[in-house]
Amino acid sequence: MFSDKYGHVERDGSDLKFYDEDGGTLLKTISLAGDVYTITINANLNQAFYILADETTKMLSITPSTTVAAFGSDSSDPYPEAYTYTVAINNGNGYVPRISGDISSGDTATFDIRPYLATGDNYIRVSVVGQSSGQAKTTVFTGTLTTLTMSCSHT
Repeated sequence: MFSDKYGHVERDGSDLKFYDEDGGTLLKTISLAGDVYTITINANLNQAFYILADETTKMLSITPSTTVAAFGSDSSDPYPEAYTYTVAINNGNGYVPRISGDISSGDTATFDIRPYLATGDNYIRVSVVGQSSGQAKTTVFTGTLTTLTMSCSHT
């Protein structure tokens, strides 16, 4: 069923080249074609952040964007599309979807995540799906809800 022979594969631009076990003889070349879509999520918060317990709001803003490139190309172009997003929060008991909606290319969605956070580490998962490209991107933020107490003692 399987041969004892080995070879290797190299990618050269949009071509896959298959070589024999010695690496010197090109056995076959397959040309790949098509577009590669990449979604990026820009946000106003760092990947890890702190929230003080007395803060009544914590706004998270996301601006998704998509680029498209021909397979094997080193350059890409903007690809305007509409998106569907979901924000799910995990306070230690698994992710629970809390906020969802649609957003157009170039727009920013802003929402208050504070009502869904509990004391300690909270994982905020933002998932975006491009409605035209079908591509998905997920990013996770860690928000630590903490109480800060300061005291001063004079002697």
